[in-house]
Amino acid sequence: MRALIIFLFSVSTPASLTHAMSLFEPETTQYTAEQDAQAAYREGDKRLLGISTRGVSVPGIDADKIEVSKQRCGLHVIRRSDVIRSSGELQARRKQAEYIEAYNQVMFRLCWLND
Repeated sequence: MRALIIFLFSVSTPASLTHAMSLFEPETTQYTAEQDAQAAYREGDKRLLGISTRGVSVPGIDADKIEVSKQRCGLHVIRRSDVIRSSGELQARRKQAEYIEAYNQVMFRLCWLND
């Protein structure tokens, strides 16, 4: 499962997100997502993270703010299948979604308050 999480995360996220290992420790997900968002922002990458299966969702952002936020901050879309083949893959996806939600909440504040 560890290799699956690293694969799902590493093939689909911006290079500035360097703390994929936090996905194994749920209690650190929020803290690491915050650090990663701040580091990406300092590097000039203000993009929110979206998940694309049959449509695109932007976890952590209110539905009424998604379109204007995509225009203002940008969006990096993580493409993935909507087929889940095992409970391990389901767990990995949940952890990835938690990380993305926390990351987006921090990036949203940075993008809107500082620009």
